[in-house]
Amino acid sequence: MAHLTARVACALIVCSAALQVCADSYDNAEKNNDVKNSDVEFGFDVGIDRAHQEFESSSADLTTVTLAPRAMFGNWELSLNLPWQHAEGGYFVNSNFPPQLQYTCARVAALTSLILQRHPKLAALNQGCQNAGVSGTTLDNSVSGIGDATVFLRYALPLDADGIWLLSVGGGYKFDNGDADKNLGSGTRNAMLEASLGASYGWFIGSITGGYAAVDETDATNTKSNYSYGSVDAGIRPLDWLTLGANWSSDESYYDGAETVQKTTAYARVKPFEHFSFKVYTSDYGNTEGYPEREYGASIYLTY
Repeated sequence: MAHLTARVACALIVCSAALQVCADSYDNAEKNNDVKNSDVEFGFDVGIDRAHQEFESSSADLTTVTLAPRAMFGNWELSLNLPWQHAEGGYFVNSNFPPQLQYTCARVAALTSLILQRHPKLAALNQGCQNAGVSGTTLDNSVSGIGDATVFLRYALPLDADGIWLLSVGGGYKFDNGDADKNLGSGTRNAMLEASLGASYGWFIGSITGGYAAVDETDATNTKSNYSYGSVDAGIRPLDWLTLGANWSSDESYYDGAETVQKTTAYARVKPFEHFSFKVYTSDYGNTEGYPEREYGASIYLTY
């Protein structure tokens, strides 16, 4: 039962981007409910995500392959997130962290004067970059490489005998091994604390998550010392193999002067086999500067 609790809690919470794979793995938990508290179990998730992003004057395609080994002991779960990414189209927004100032400045510096005239916000950003003396970096049309790795430890606690309410608390650490110049890494090391409350009743599932992170600055410039984030997720599961839902998240940028990002995502998840599922989604970032006007994509998950 303890192992079941840990797996279900991991699925019900809206995982941070670095730990997204665990959100699609809880269906395998029920067959493991006879695991004793003294047993240690190991698992492994593989996620492949393909996202298309559309901006005012360009578009990009981002492919992310995530390897996520994990170890479970009672209600504890330790996971490691290892992403590899490939992007085409020049400027893109990484799903794992906000755009760096020099990266955003490089994007507007490459725009023509006609485009800047048509988009006052881009023109204002370009002027701000010039006033700050930030020229940005060269944007490659195609980049690929390893992203920032994250390790996370969680504890799941059932709040009622029926298993409807589940509390998950934990902490993690994001490394800075990704190439920040290629927008594959944030250039920072982040220590995170996170708490989530999940619920599952009949068809309905939902969760609310809040987190706080401290930033250890390395290669990045104009970073804050800390930031907060949160999300709300609600969905229905009318069939064993189908989940329909929506997620709203708010992420405070850890770069000075950047806007807080409020993102809304609608998704459908299909699980035709025990260890295989796929998801289609579309996301809206409002009018947040530097983020896509439209984003849509699909993900495949293999869970072992």
